[in-house]
Amino acid sequence: MSQETIKFDENGNFIFDAELESQWMELHRDIQNEYRAEKRNRVWALLACVGGAVSIAYLGLMTFAVLIA
Repeated sequence: MSQETIKFDENGNFIFDAELESQWMELHRDIQNEYRAEKRNRVWALLACVGGAVSIAYLGLMTFAVLIA
């Protein structure tokens, strides 16, 4: 985005032309997709940790059950 494509009104507010709005929407979409992917990765990592802890607890209980039987 070049300096020439950015225009301002008399109050100093941005004037969005079609090209600038298109670039803004594309950038916004990319940021949202990246955020969602990162959030999804964190959820999967948490589920993997919980699943691992449950598996270890189950194996511990089964080992204890075998030892006392």
